Amino acid sequence: MRKSQGFCAWNVANARRAVGDEDAAVALFMVCHEVGSANGYGIGDMVACNDLGTIWEARGDLHTARMFCERALQLRQELGAVRIGYVHGTMATALLAVARVAEKQGDLATASKLLRDGLPLAQEVREVETTRLMVELLRKISQVESTQRAMFRPEGGTWHMEFNGTNVHVPDLKGFWHLRELVARPHQPVPALSLVSASSDEPVLSADTGPMLDREALRQYRQRLAELDDELDAAAVRGDPKRQAERSAERDALIAELKRATGLGGRPRPSGSPAEKARVNVTRTIRHAITDLATRAPELAAHLDESIVTGVSCCYEPRADITWKT
Repeated sequence: MRKSQGFCAWNVANARRAVGDEDAAVALFMVCHEVGSANGYGIGDMVACNDLGTIWEARGDLHTARMFCERALQLRQELGAVRIGYVHGTMATALLAVARVAEKQGDLATASKLLRDGLPLAQEVREVETTRLMVELLRKISQVESTQRAMFRPEGGTWHMEFNGTNVHVPDLKGFWHLRELVARPHQPVPALSLVSASSDEPVLSADTGPMLDREALRQYRQRLAELDDELDAAAVRGDPKRQAERSAERDALIAELKRATGLGGRPRPSGSPAEKARVNVTRTIRHAITDLATRAPELAAHLDESIVTGVSCCYEPRADITWKT
């Protein structure tokens, strides 16, 4: 009988909420929550907590909202209620609710983990709107996390690096000096000859520097990379794995082409020129440094491997802009 009373309270609460009497709705949702909790009626408790979390989040009481959202998620996990209809939501929507409140509270690490756990679930059950909201919130969090935590700074013979929550100190390598110069100047081509002198007092060589990366071609490459990022997001929202795979392959090929380029004009370079020697030297030291980082800070190494373009001119081309402390 008590279970029926709880469910009746939930229905009346929704009716009061629909006519704008939110205070009465909150009181009735609390009845449903308390009856469900006291009688082991997990579904009743869960749906009441869903609504209470939403209401308190809208009112700006994030502490109370998170308490109810986390309770709803816990109950759903205990019940194994991955998907029980549109009204009562899914595991993905419950993860999104907690992540959304956590992000507003500034708890980005928790929000990011919940979204990464929930996104495959949303895509699997083809929840297009939930997927879209998760992708948007994850992108926002990733940008904020990177901006807050990105560091590439020399400290007394070692390097202090921070990226997406990873904080490491690593031994000095010449390639780190090259990388530091590049991350400090995103989207700006830097001659390899300049990078050679970045870690020493030697003057910059002024001999044959060879052709620079063609600026118009580089602009077009950047534009296509941005388009591919948008198309990948759209494919994720639509739950289209085939299109995701196609666009991801094209993006990987474009990044690889940029990394191989010694100049997008296609002109041969004199093998003995200072510019060519600098290109070979800088490329080797940068790749060695990134490889060394892979065991110490794998996310940072993967980011740099994807974003650093080497050649007679080198460039840092991140998918999302990051403010580095150097």
